[in-house]
Amino acid sequence: MEEPPRWEPPVELLTGELFQTDQKTLEEFKSGVEKSKGLAMIFVHPYFVTENEEWNRHENNESLAAARTMRRTDAFIGSESKNKPPIIIFEESHRIQETAEHIRSLTGTSVLIMPTISGTSIPALPGSNHVVSSQERAKAWPPIIRSLKYLGVKKILLGGMYLGMTTTWTHEKQIHLTECVGGVYGALSYDFEVEISSFTFPTTRKDVYADNEKEA
Repeated sequence: MEEPPRWEPPVELLTGELFQTDQKTLEEFKSGVEKSKGLAMIFVHPYFVTENEEWNRHENNESLAAARTMRRTDAFIGSESKNKPPIIIFEESHRIQETAEHIRSLTGTSVLIMPTISGTSIPALPGSNHVVSSQERAKAWPPIIRSLKYLGVKKILLGGMYLGMTTTWTHEKQIHLTECVGGVYGALSYDFEVEISSFTFPTTRKDVYADNEKEA
């Protein structure tokens, strides 16, 4: 006997629940995406290193680079430029209130916030047990992808902390993006055009696209 089809909520309700916001905010965001021709900016844990003071004291050069990235991120979010695309922030569930208050101090523009399981960039869906598993990972992304498409997103600029990178060679050079930012890149790049922005740490946009820039 076949199982009955699983009920799915209307996409507008799903999106409001995922981002914990109202329909008016979603409509404003959709309008912003339309004006930016399908482009949205996603920051993944943009203020993560502020929690790790011990790390900051022992790695001074890295600390300065991280602080510079966060200052540039704040300046971008707070910019009143008409060319600024709509912004989504992926933030650990226990930091959402702190980050939301900080964002409100920077801009009057609505910014959507997606909760993630602590220590990861995996979306924490409503009712999530916050346990990282292959099952949790597999079910987390389809609703996000569906909601982003509903919002009109076609291209994503990706920033945040941390972005790692490994390189392997077969017949040609292969770059693999890792850590929290890299995880979001891998999850979304099949459905959207995803590009690394200049707001990442410690791996930078120049690191990722070095070969392309040399050829240009």
